[in-house]
Amino acid sequence: MAAFYWLAKPGGWETCIKLGEVGVKAVLLALKRGWLSREEVIQSCEGLLLFELGVLGKERRWAIAWLLDQLGWTPPEDDKKLAACYWIAKQRWDRCVSLGHSAIDALIRVLTHDKSPEIQSGAKKALQDLGWFRVIQIAPDLHI
Repeated sequence: MAAFYWLAKPGGWETCIKLGEVGVKAVLLALKRGWLSREEVIQSCEGLLLFELGVLGKERRWAIAWLLDQLGWTPPEDDKKLAACYWIAKQRWDRCVSLGHSAIDALIRVLTHDKSPEIQSGAKKALQDLGWFRVIQIAPDLHI
């Protein structure tokens, strides 16, 4: 119900996306009914992944990535930072590693903010694969 409340408010659909799976499904329904444009939803999802990566939590990140998938979106080849955020949301650590050093900032951000064991493990492994094992040794406040 909260998702539809936010959909009814002007600009509230962006908050709706942050609700996770239920909110994302409501946004998808609004798109199908023509209440929102595909471009504005994609732009908002990209912004959320880029600027709120750490604070969203793994379920919300996954829901945003799922919504982008439903819209036929693929990570742009010329924006590796956005691609890294997307692959982190999908927990595809191998894809982060394939992006090289462009993924390091996003990996460190998610490692700093998301304490779930699978995120911690995946992000640490990706950083190690990228040659950043020293971060793990010298940053005890990251709880690594």
